[in-house]
Amino acid sequence: MSHPLLQRLVIDRPPGEYLRSVGGVFAEFGVSTQDSGNISYGVQVGDSRYFVKTAGLVDDPLPVPDHAGRVALLRNTVRLNASITHSALPPLLGVIESPDGPLLVYPWIDGELLGVPRE
Repeated sequence: MSHPLLQRLVIDRPPGEYLRSVGGVFAEFGVSTQDSGNISYGVQVGDSRYFVKTAGLVDDPLPVPDHAGRVALLRNTVRLNASITHSALPPLLGVIESPDGPLLVYPWIDGELLGVPRE
């Protein structure tokens, strides 16, 4: 049986919709937690948890860079990841292509968001 985050390479729907269909989304990091325009998700599939980073909403006019720029940055992250390994960097487990750009799949690591004020 294939894994919906680690073995599927191409999807035909928006990232958030797909992620909710394959597992439980237990966290979403968007405009309220970051200003990059990216949207990231914590997703649980079975007993495993993953961090999935996306380029965010195509029609979001506020972030800089625009959506095409965010997609380019995520693709550059994939290229860099192929050449860099370090124990402080979580491994890139997979890349899923969507109509809205790539979804980068990492293992979930407990911690705090950088640059976000504590409550």
